[in-house]
Amino acid sequence: MRDTPPTETIDRSDREGSIGLVVVLAATLVAAAVASYWLDEAYRPAFILWFLAILAAIGLVAMLMYAVGILQFGARALRNDLTKKMVDTSPDGLIAVDRDGKIIYANTRYIAMSGTEAGEPKLVERLFSGAPEVTEAVYRLAKAAREGRRHSEEIRMAPALAGGGDAGWYKVRVIPMEREGKPVTVWNVADRTREREKQENVFQELQHAIDYLDHAPAGFLSA
Repeated sequence: MRDTPPTETIDRSDREGSIGLVVVLAATLVAAAVASYWLDEAYRPAFILWFLAILAAIGLVAMLMYAVGILQFGARALRNDLTKKMVDTSPDGLIAVDRDGKIIYANTRYIAMSGTEAGEPKLVERLFSGAPEVTEAVYRLAKAAREGRRHSEEIRMAPALAGGGDAGWYKVRVIPMEREGKPVTVWNVADRTREREKQENVFQELQHAIDYLDHAPAGFLSA
């Protein structure tokens, strides 16, 4: 049974916390406490005073960096600018994954296209599966993603995604990027069904016109 798609984007692009830095900070505090315990009583007040002064200086520098905008807290709220809103509300489905296949970002349109499994949007490789021609196109896209190069394919799905009808046309693009020095793959899924339907309607009208001329009771010559 398919889960109800969430109404908001999935954004895990914030910088993750570092357990190593927490361990280093804790070890530094413990070492300072042990050192002050073993120091001679004559030097202990000066050591504690210098240690507190260093911490105060670090705090003052951090406050200055925050004041000028170098250091930021609440990165998610600060990144909610026009660019992010454009991506969040894009008519194309957008999903970013790392090399291990972990989802970093997925906009609302992609989630609506793919639905969710266990609360997670389907990856493109699982979303487009079925007919051999579809599988081959997805294989070429996945290969381009592994090799870190751009590639695009037009895929016909029957039935269309998210209950869009009997069949749908989709243009899927692979866009390689980097995030903090690590490769990230952005998948762009654009629904081209209406454009294809318009092209087919124009072709049908042209075919009807040709059939009419072929069976008309008069001769026509084009030179």
